[in-house]
Amino acid sequence: MSAITFDDIETFLTQSGMSWDDLADKLNMKLNKNQLKFQGVTKKVNAAMTALLAETTPALPVDDETFNRVERALFTIAKCSGGFANTALTEWETDFKSLAKELSSPAIGNKDGSYLIRTTGAIRTTADTGDIAEIVILDGDSRIGDGGEIIAGAPHPLGLHEVLTKLGWSHCIYSSHSNGATREELAAKGIDSGGMYGADYHKYRVAILGRYTPEQLPALLDYLFTELHGAGVMLAPVTENKTWAQAWYFPRCPDDSRMKLFKFYQHEGSALDVDGITQDWIKKQAPVEIKPPKIAPYKAQPGESIKGWQCPIKAFNQAYSVHDVLTRNGYIKKGAKYLHPNSSSKIPGVQICDNCKDGVVRVFSHSSDVLNTGFASDAFDCFRLLECNGEW
Repeated sequence: MSAITFDDIETFLTQSGMSWDDLADKLNMKLNKNQLKFQGVTKKVNAAMTALLAETTPALPVDDETFNRVERALFTIAKCSGGFANTALTEWETDFKSLAKELSSPAIGNKDGSYLIRTTGAIRTTADTGDIAEIVILDGDSRIGDGGEIIAGAPHPLGLHEVLTKLGWSHCIYSSHSNGATREELAAKGIDSGGMYGADYHKYRVAILGRYTPEQLPALLDYLFTELHGAGVMLAPVTENKTWAQAWYFPRCPDDSRMKLFKFYQHEGSALDVDGITQDWIKKQAPVEIKPPKIAPYKAQPGESIKGWQCPIKAFNQAYSVHDVLTRNGYIKKGAKYLHPNSSSKIPGVQICDNCKDGVVRVFSHSSDVLNTGFASDAFDCFRLLECNGEW
């Protein structure tokens, strides 16, 4: 077991965004900062930190000795030594450890500069690049808020790294140029980051090993984001993820202060089983015949036998739609479904039912909310369940 120094711990805290208190909670032990600094790291702390570093692999350069002795599987992508305006590409035969070493070593400089793309090619256009990609790249640009809104600044990369590691996929995560932007910089650009700036403002790229075609990419991205969102990592999807010949800059930081905020995580597992993932995903998304939902038995209303009586439920349903009632109660429409305002999974579970036998549009809930009664609900049902505690 190699010896962990106080400086190693300080470096880990800076690169992971943790405080000493956070680290103590993570290790489940008391940490005396001054004692560790002046008396050295104890065996217990050394063992715990060694295990944590092995688990998270934060921004520490790839060890040269390990790099040189490991047999590695090669793949070919392309890169450019010029800036974005230079579209001429050079093929780059590399491997996971070489890629990790390159992406873990940021330079100080402007954002525009050398870059890589996901596939091969001579010129950076969709027509002039290969039809097989070797890495999936996700842009850690923004996050999805509790109300479904998109907020500048991505979730902390450590959470995403832990999800991908648990799934066993080889990946690298590295900070991009705007990571750690100050409050003044964000204000000058008119960016609303939800109060996050400096060490709490995360921007990064995620590179995951996997061979795929342009046709497979949409299903693959849908699958990846479903996995992340299901685990509570609310990274927002962006158009760049789907752009085949997208240029992805090698890591650079604007200055020394931002270099201290640079983060890098890696895990060497297995490449994505793209064929299996996409085929399974497409099967799950295939349309199925939806049977008309059960409708609650009609409940006779007081006064029905009186001449000229009008049904208040029918009158309500003529005046309001299920959409009116759901949206005023915070539900968010997502295609043919609605998302509960307090959903933790961010997966919509309230289905629109427009094939009821009586022609009335209703909704049927699969979520753990008050609308899940076992029956489809019309506008009045939604009103009484959401706004009247279920009373008639």
